Amino acid sequence: MKKQDLDKFKKRLLDERDKIIQAKNNKAGQEISNTQSGDEADMASAEMELDAMYQGDQRGHNMLQDIQDALQKIEDGTYGECENCGEDISIARLEANPMAKLCVDCKSEEEVREKKYAKSSNTMNSYDDEQ
Repeated sequence: MKKQDLDKFKKRLLDERDKIIQAKNNKAGQEISNTQSGDEADMASAEMELDAMYQGDQRGHNMLQDIQDALQKIEDGTYGECENCGEDISIARLEANPMAKLCVDCKSEEEVREKKYAKSSNTMNSYDDEQ
């Protein structure tokens, strides 16, 4: 991959990381400011709510981890390589999802396996329900 492409993806990943962190901080700040005028019990309750909010924000946490993984790959010189087959991930795929870990073919195979697993799990659950 060309250096200018790597630089473009790195900037995009850093911008996305900053947006997620800023959104989390803004949400936390709003929660705190909503309770600043309360008594100690209100503030303790607000802290517990903040803890729950952070624990419940698994999607944002996962995205931050994926971004950090992609940035590390840029540093390691492995960004854009499929984690499954080792082939290059297309620039078009990386532009659509700069955190992509799999090439289109491997991602398609993964989705087929997931659908089969989900279907077999649903069949097993239906069987269990009948028992």
